[in-house]
This record gives sequence, structure tokens and C-alpha cells, in this order.
Amino acid sequence: MATVAGTYQHYLSDHKVVTWTPLTTTNADGSPISYASNGMGGVTFQIAGTFGAGGTVVVEGSNDGVTYFTLNDQANAAVTAAAAALKTIRDAPLYIRPRVTAGDGTTSITVTAAFQKAAFTTY
Repeated sequence: MATVAGTYQHYLSDHKVVTWTPLTTTNADGSPISYASNGMGGVTFQIAGTFGAGGTVVVEGSNDGVTYFTLNDQANAAVTAAAAALKTIRDAPLYIRPRVTAGDGTTSITVTAAFQKAAFTTY
């Protein structure tokens, strides 16, 4: 499987916007974004496209860039989507990526993440 590179569409003073497209069953994972090192706070994922039969996207995180886990939302539910959705994550790992976990030959999904700059970045 190939990894889909995330592209920066915009940089606003308080947001970074990254898009991964197309995510398919053969190009299933998006390249990880180094979340923490960018001084980012909250992140919201927009997931849209053709999901196909059983198509599902999960948003994953990792602290070592090797082992990934499904992240959780504010209600402590796994961040997954089997249809178009807008999802905000609770967790803040070092790396974040979207991944297609199921689908068929018609699955073609675009994931757009809006990363909000943290209110403060010094400790």
C-alpha cells in the first residue's frame, strides 16, 4: 500500500489546514503530521467522499511514529467515520494520521484537518 502525502492548503494566523486525498483501499493511510512540534492545540477532521461498501476511516495517533492507535473524541468514543463527518479529537499525540480500514474499489475519501494553534506554546 502507498501512503498519501498530506498537503498544506492554507496557513492562517491561527490554523494549519492539511488535506489527504484520495484515501482508498490501496492508498489507505495518510502521511503522519507532526502534531505537537507545530505548536498546535485542537484539531478537527472533515471526512468526505465515496465510502463504498463498508468504507471506514479512523484517525490514529502515535508517540513513536511506528505504532498507531485509534484516537478518541471529547466523549471518549473512537474517532471513526463510515459516512461524511466532522470529528474533533481529544488526544494530543506526537503524530496524527487518517487511515482507511475498510471499503471496496469505489472507496475514495478526502480527509481535511484544521489544526488550531495552541493558546500558548511556551512552558
